[in-house]
Amino acid sequence: MFTVRRTACLAACFASSLAWGQESTLTLKFSHWVPPTHILATGSIANWVKSVETASGGSIKVTVFPAGQLGKPGDHYDMARDGIADLAWHNPGLSAGRFPIFAVSQLPMLINDSRGGSQALTEWYRAYEGREMADVKLCFGHMMYSSTLHTKAKVVSPEDLKGMKIRPSSSSEATLIRLAGGAAVPGANPQAREMIDRGVIDGTTGVPASQIAFGVDKSVKFHLDIPLSQPAWVVVMNKAKYTQMSPRQKRAIDDNCTPEAARRFTEPMYDVEHAGLPTLRSRNEPGREVTVPPPDAMAKWRALAASVKAEWMKEVSGRGVDANAVFEGFMKAVARQDAQVK
Repeated sequence: MFTVRRTACLAACFASSLAWGQESTLTLKFSHWVPPTHILATGSIANWVKSVETASGGSIKVTVFPAGQLGKPGDHYDMARDGIADLAWHNPGLSAGRFPIFAVSQLPMLINDSRGGSQALTEWYRAYEGREMADVKLCFGHMMYSSTLHTKAKVVSPEDLKGMKIRPSSSSEATLIRLAGGAAVPGANPQAREMIDRGVIDGTTGVPASQIAFGVDKSVKFHLDIPLSQPAWVVVMNKAKYTQMSPRQKRAIDDNCTPEAARRFTEPMYDVEHAGLPTLRSRNEPGREVTVPPPDAMAKWRALAASVKAEWMKEVSGRGVDANAVFEGFMKAVARQDAQVK
């Protein structure tokens, strides 16, 4: 009996090793649109790629294409869908009205910790991804840090935005700018400095340290220290490419597309972006101001955020979605991670 069992075990192990030996090596193209020196590239994506390649036993190789080499920022979701890239980093907020449920994550003044926010977002959105992102494999959603205002003229209260042209980081921020009496001018964050220098815009929203990386701080001197909103991104994958994978390769992807993986992906960016405003403060440059709004101004920002939420709820409800259930479900997930603005 022992010999029979031992023989059967050896046969099974041989068959398994043969199957792994016949596993094809896949090279995946991962596209994003920030510079290769940005912490997203050197930290978050580099760590994620290494984890996937290791988990696959070396049968997956990932080639990263930075700085929009394969396409424009707003096209990255479709690039993954169509196979131009196998993996892509995309900001759904650049596609106004296309992902209205996901957009709850980008409403103003909800999140104060992008690490827990990223884990909550990925956990919560699993119930809705099939409705909005069925044509790709969603790896996870993540947040970077709170987006703030960076402007040529000082902004303290919402009324200071009246008549100003601002580049938003999401459709929710565009709504906020419009409701405050400003004009939202579309564009990707790496283009913001050029847009400011050409007089196309008077300022931009964006996570703080990235404005230093993109050189925006060379063109503006005023920065508003409030958690204006929490821009959210997704990492998405071409479904056909995923289908071609072996079981081990799929597992390597799946194990790195969890809520916990979203948190790990966010951590390097959080640490860098968290230091952004203190870095600007520490320079002591003539004319540069990092402003914390006084209580009366903060009350106005919160009222404006409530108006943005009301517009979002109206839009989502108009599409037959229970907006209250979406919002409450998202905030419960955020509360479990203790990541909400208090």
